[in-house]
Amino acid sequence: MLKEKKSDYKWILIWVSGILCLMITSWNPYIQYDEAYTLALIQHKWSDVVRITALDVHPPFYYLLVKLFTLPFQGNMWAVRAFNLLPLMGMFFNGYWIVRRLWGEQTGLWFSFLSVFLPANMTYLLPEMRMYGLASHLVVSTYLMGCILTKERWDILSEKKTWCLFWIFGILAAYTQYYALIAVALVYIWMAAAMLFRARALRESFLWGARCRAWCISVVCSILVYFPWLLVLLRQFGEVKEDYWIPPITIANGLSYVLFPIYSFMPVVAGLLLAGIVFLLVVLELINVRKKEAAERKDWKTIGSGLFVYIGMIAVGVVVSVTIRPVFSVRYVKCGLGILVLCLSCFFANMARKKQLVLLVVLGLFALVNLTVSVGKSVKNFKAYEAMQAYAEEHFDQNTVLAFEEDGHYMGIFSHWFRKYPCVIPDEHWKDEYQAFSPALMMRSDYEREYGSLREKEFWTVDIGNVCLYHEWNRETWQYLEHSEPFVFCDQTEQLQCVFTHLSGASQ
Repeated sequence: MLKEKKSDYKWILIWVSGILCLMITSWNPYIQYDEAYTLALIQHKWSDVVRITALDVHPPFYYLLVKLFTLPFQGNMWAVRAFNLLPLMGMFFNGYWIVRRLWGEQTGLWFSFLSVFLPANMTYLLPEMRMYGLASHLVVSTYLMGCILTKERWDILSEKKTWCLFWIFGILAAYTQYYALIAVALVYIWMAAAMLFRARALRESFLWGARCRAWCISVVCSILVYFPWLLVLLRQFGEVKEDYWIPPITIANGLSYVLFPIYSFMPVVAGLLLAGIVFLLVVLELINVRKKEAAERKDWKTIGSGLFVYIGMIAVGVVVSVTIRPVFSVRYVKCGLGILVLCLSCFFANMARKKQLVLLVVLGLFALVNLTVSVGKSVKNFKAYEAMQAYAEEHFDQNTVLAFEEDGHYMGIFSHWFRKYPCVIPDEHWKDEYQAFSPALMMRSDYEREYGSLREKEFWTVDIGNVCLYHEWNRETWQYLEHSEPFVFCDQTEQLQCVFTHLSGASQ
């Protein structure tokens, strides 16, 4: 009884610290362009959310779910950040209810711990107002349902319920992110291989024949349900242009895919030091693995099949990027982080207690320092944000228009931060997916058609280039009046600055 209470304290400690970590890392007024896109898109009607998403490069499920969750709060930014608790709670549920019962207490605890404190999860996956946290949760949930089916653990869930959840998690993942779709397809392939191997071993028994039929039904139903959006996917892929933002695959890109799980708010050197310590412990464990009993090596199949899904998802993106056109970025690795967490948990849980303790201390200290750095950046961002808002309150009025030389990082951010002022960009830089930011963001021609010439307005540019130096906008010369001091924001990996420049329509 005392041992059970001790174990319960461990679970509670992980859950509470994980939720606190998410709250602290989310406490930041600074938003990235993609997060601004999320905040802007959910302000639209339900039908428009789907229509505009079809013009972009992602499926609509995440946006629709966030819109539903934040409906009482009218899409408030802090409500959207709070939505990130749902995938985290889902991971905790998986760790306690499924992973613990399939692979044991230690594996479940490690799964819950790494779901938060794996550096990439803590820094990128959980705090971001994007679909990747949800995608990661749905992908690993699909895989866990597959594990229940292949292990025949009907004490956890009945067979029918497991098949239903296996299909539901898979189709929702596919409607959340395209690389989640690829990961789910790989889970289906692994399931087919596992069942065929088991069927041969059992001489094609009727029972496994029934499960093969259930697998086929899941595949057919998935194709039918996903087919309408599959047409959108093919059109989106066909419309990807040569100047698409994703760069070609290079050796440096490949290295970033490998190292992404250790990315943090701190310099890369800190992550490499952490990786070195973990790698050393893993090597020492592999050297001694032959001395372990067979029961302690029971998780190798899980690790192998999990890595097949995780590495396979990345490999598909790389192959398509090399052979056809660049479509894979390091950010898409996030969709498979839940699977990687499970693989690491299965490995760490079977290590000697002293090694586990060293790992726990190292990862815990790294997380604590990373969290401290995150708080420092948030404090700086709050100060910069408040200074910017104070400047705008003093200098802007009802006739103010904010202009951007071209589409870029701050275009989306400022169209959200300053929604009460019209934002315009030159017509040549407009893209269909920018409809998400409308009506706050407009083409110059549309604005002037509705409100009159910009030269008659209080015209301010957001300096994301050399506007302040050359006093030009949209290939026109404007008279310089004044500019603000730079407002410096701390992004996840760098510092970004911007300047308001007040221009007049009168020529110099």
